[in-house]
Amino acid sequence: MFSCLRDFIVENPEIAEFMMTSFFGLSVFVFSGLAYYHKKESFRLGLLDKRLPIYRSISKAKDIILSEIAVTRPLNGDVEINQNCAPKRKEALEEALGELTKIDFYELKVLFGEQTKQKFLSILGHIHGLKAEKTSDTHKNEQLELLLAELNDVHDIFLPYMDFSKYKKNKK
Repeated sequence: MFSCLRDFIVENPEIAEFMMTSFFGLSVFVFSGLAYYHKKESFRLGLLDKRLPIYRSISKAKDIILSEIAVTRPLNGDVEINQNCAPKRKEALEEALGELTKIDFYELKVLFGEQTKQKFLSILGHIHGLKAEKTSDTHKNEQLELLLAELNDVHDIFLPYMDFSKYKKNKK
C-alpha cells in the first residue's frame, strides 16, 4: 500500500506538493480559528477581572448603606429611610465612603463608560452632602432619599458590563 503511494508521489510531484500545501493551509486555518476563539474569551475574562473589584466596591457600599440606613419592604421592594438609624448613619456613611474611595475614576470611566462615572460621582456627592454637619435634617432626608434612588439604579447600570450571558447564547 505504501509503495503505491510512494510511486504516486514520485510520478506526480506537483499533486503531492499541492496536497501537502493544502493540508498545511487547513491546519493553519484550524489553529488560527481556535487561537482567535481563545483570545476573544480571554479578553472578556480579562475585562471581567478588571471590572469586578470596582463593582464589588460599589456593591459593598450599597449594601452598607441599605443595611444600616434604609429599610427594604419585603413585599414590594420599596426602600425607605430607617428613622432609628441616626446614631449609626455617620459610621455607615464613613464605611461606604471608604469603599468608594478605593475606586479610580479613570478606570471607572474606561471600563464602564461615562454614564457610570457620572452615577458614581452623583452617589459620592450625595454621601458628602449627608456627611455635612451644617445641613438641616430635612435636607439630609432629601439627600438620603436621592442617594437611595441612585443606589437602586446601580445594578441596572452595571449589568450590561458584568453580564456575558448574551455572548454565550449566541454560541449555541
